[in-house]
This record gives sequence, C-alpha cells and structure tokens, in this order.
Amino acid sequence: MKEGDKMKKTIIALRGNGNTGKSSTIKLVFDMFLKMYKEQISLIDKEQISLIDKGPLNICDITKIFSCNKITIGIESQGDPNSKIFTSLPKFVQKKCDLIICATRTKGKTVRLVERIQLENNYDVIWVSTLYSEQKPNEVLNDRTASFIHKVISDLFDNKY
Repeated sequence: MKEGDKMKKTIIALRGNGNTGKSSTIKLVFDMFLKMYKEQISLIDKEQISLIDKGPLNICDITKIFSCNKITIGIESQGDPNSKIFTSLPKFVQKKCDLIICATRTKGKTVRLVERIQLENNYDVIWVSTLYSEQKPNEVLNDRTASFIHKVISDLFDNKY
C-alpha cells in the first residue's frame, strides 16, 4: 500500500453450507498471514494471550485482531448460527478493523449480520464461496480457497479495488 493511501474498509465473508470447510479455510488464511507477513504482524487485542492458539489449526477455532502492513484485521473462524461471530464482528468494528475475514452460512442470521455490519459501518463486502466436493479431498480444496482469499487480500493491500 502506498504511503497516504487508505484501504476501503472491507469484509471478506466466506460462505457455505454447514460442514463444507469454512472454518478450516479461515484458519488456513490466518496461518498464511503468519507465514507470508511474519515480520509485519503485531497483536492489537491485548486480551489475547498469544497470536497463535494452542493446538493444531484444524482443532481450535480462532478469533484474532492484529495489524499487518498498517492495516487492522479481524478474523473469525466460527460462522454458524449461535456461534462467536455475533460477538466478534461487533468487536472488530469497535476496534476499527479495516479488514474483517469471517465465515458465514449461505443465508440466515450470519449473512444478515454481515449485511448489517456493512450498512451501519460503511464496509464493502466480498462474498467468497467455499470449494466443496464429496469426492475430492477437502484439505486441497480448502487450501485453494485460502490461497484465493489471500490473492484478494493482496489486491486490497495494493488498492486494486
């Protein structure tokens, strides 16, 4: 991002049906941040004990607020009805996150939450769908989706849209 340029506040919402790899993909996105931007990441939310949750990524859900390239980012892996998304997204707005990355279902309360946050707080929303197959390995498909999301994030960092 060029000096003086400010990224438009954006939500990247990964939507899909239940058990289609949304949470796993969001956790992969965070893992990619740690690998790609290791030197540029700093913790914003001092309530968090560590940037990386204990245990393997595929077991622990994550709710993180961090800074990368002078952009404040909130990331939430829980996107099902009655999950942490309903407390984490308002907290991300309160902490003035420039970029929010979250999982949602394809319709219902989680989608309406993202739409409400968008309207009330002047965010753009980029809806991304999960890649899912009952026959193909989900790990590979989740990795491809996470890589695509990182390409979108890179474009946002470069103010391409």
